[in-house]
Amino acid sequence: MAEFCLDCWNEINECELSEHTCVLSKDFELCEGCGQMKHIVETPYRYGDYHPGIFLIIELFELIRDCILFLYRKLKGEK
Repeated sequence: MAEFCLDCWNEINECELSEHTCVLSKDFELCEGCGQMKHIVETPYRYGDYHPGIFLIIELFELIRDCILFLYRKLKGEK
């Protein structure tokens, strides 16, 4: 699969994606369009796609729940 930075992606596909409307790579990679080391477009979002941040929020709530259950069990066992 070809790897393009956001600028090259927009130019090739004639669209105006922003950093908030697509998934960019975490590390710098070589863009096949301009030949520079940049974050490349992993996946463009489409209408109706879930934002990856929602999964982070769910994981945060699960972590908080697990911490509360752990503390509850510890306090209950010490009585």
